[in-house]
Order: sequence, then structure tokens, then C-alpha cells
Amino acid sequence: MQRRTFLALGVTALALAGCTEGRPSDAEGGSQPPRPPAKDPDAELRERVAASESALIAAYRAALAAHPDLAPELGAFVAHHEAHLARVAPLLASPGAQTGSPAPPGDATAEPSSDPAAEASATPGDPDTEEATLERLAEAEAAAVRDRVAACDAADSSILARDLCVIAASEAQHRAEIGALLDGRRAG
Repeated sequence: MQRRTFLALGVTALALAGCTEGRPSDAEGGSQPPRPPAKDPDAELRERVAASESALIAAYRAALAAHPDLAPELGAFVAHHEAHLARVAPLLASPGAQTGSPAPPGDATAEPSSDPAAEASATPGDPDTEEATLERLAEAEAAAVRDRVAACDAADSSILARDLCVIAASEAQHRAEIGALLDGRRAG
């Protein structure tokens, strides 16, 4: 059999399978109403990760409002976290969908016990210097990395697990870039 013939038959078979998939044949009892979509087993996990990403977005916005000079280094991080939010919980990321106060990054498989993102925007007793703000953001990113790794392990969906691993890597990169920025400021 030639390669083209084989490919054509394969595509035809897939098309036919796609046309009949999910529909019972008349021999199986006739037409039945479609099944309602199954509940997402990762819904709560998605909500917790989304709340954590929202808290990081708020922390970065607060830091950039207090220290506009950090925008060249950190401005893109807000967009990254917005993309993370859209990837994990697209309905929550749509304009106007975010209501209420965001939850902090904490253990994505349990209720958070601390608020590192809130600490990133203001910690009592710390001077509100750029260096202190960067340290708090770095700590929030480190907490988010731990949370995303735990969430990746807890996810039922392999696609969500993959996305959470990619998000964890991005947040680890944010942490590393902030660390390098801090090192540069301390050395200079």
C-alpha cells in the first residue's frame, strides 16, 4: 500500500470515528439526550491556584505603584501572572470576573496558613524600600513555586498538571530574576 493511500484511509477512519463518537447507534437503544458535562475534579484546585495568582498580580501592582522605577524589570511579571491565571481558570481571568479579595499563595492542596503575597506589598516594620519590596516579591514567588509543584502533584488532569509545572517554572524564573536584581543592587 502506498503512503498516500494509507494516510487517506487513516484520515477517513478518524473522520468517521469522530462523527459517530459519543452518539449511540439505533441498535444501542436509539437517540438519547447528551450527558451533562462531568464536574471538573480539579475545580477547587483551580480556584485556589487562581486565587494565588490573583494575589501575586495584586502584590506586583502594589509594588509597581509604590516603586515605578521597578517597572522595566518587573512590569512583564504582571502579564505573566495574568497569563497563568487565564491558563488555570479562564472564566476567572475574563474581564470583570474577578470579584472579592484574592487569596494568598499557600499550599494549593489545603487552605493557606499565611499570606506571602500580602506580605510582598507591605510588611510592618520593614522600610518600604525597593530592596525590601523585591525581597518580599521574591519570597512570594518562592512560595508560589512550592504551591504550584504541590498542585501539580494533586491535579487529576494531566493537562492541568503540565500547565502547573510550566507555571512553577515561570515563577521560579521570576524568583531567580528578582534575586539577580537584588544581588546587583547590593553589589552596586
